[in-house]
Amino acid sequence: MSENLFIELEKELQSLIGTTKPSYRKKLARKLGMAIRLDQQKRIRQQKNVDGSSYAPRKKKLRRTQLGIRFLWNGEARTLSNWRSSKTSSGRMITGFDVDKGAVRSFNRDDIERYLEINRSEKRQTVKRDYPMFRKLRTAQFLYAKAYPNAAIVEFKGKAADIARQHQYGLMGTVSALTKVRYPQRELLGVSPSEKVKLLNLVYHDLMDELRK
Repeated sequence: MSENLFIELEKELQSLIGTTKPSYRKKLARKLGMAIRLDQQKRIRQQKNVDGSSYAPRKKKLRRTQLGIRFLWNGEARTLSNWRSSKTSSGRMITGFDVDKGAVRSFNRDDIERYLEINRSEKRQTVKRDYPMFRKLRTAQFLYAKAYPNAAIVEFKGKAADIARQHQYGLMGTVSALTKVRYPQRELLGVSPSEKVKLLNLVYHDLMDELRK
């Protein structure tokens, strides 16, 4: 379909929609909103921009671990290898491979009675993250579809909107209290030409059914 013909068809449909009742227009907007949201979710799941190109890959995560630590915990001497420190909602933690238990364990620093030996020699590992980006962001919990008599709106809300905006436009974002990074541009929202044609088809067929009543 040529661009001029596309524009003319859009104008004609808008004119016809203007003759319908607000209740119908809101119902149509709800269908459009759901269709648009499904397209956005599908594209995000495929990790694609609106033009079909792939998202810029995420940076590889570098994990720094320290070789060995021994301490007293609940009266027992515990030995961890490949240990690292972290801060969680439960407090400051030490996580590593517990040599005696043969498993990865985490210990709250406040529960450690005394340190026996600390080897701070570092080991650096690249952590591979196979899961796709924006897994939660694309769900209906964060990606809303709203309907009004004169508009269908698909948007992110709250913290999700801030994250989406940073990626949509390649803005600066806060990683931690001391670190900011500029994210590569990744389009989470948008309508491609083929999606626009599909939406016009939806409007046309739904409108024809309504006018035949």
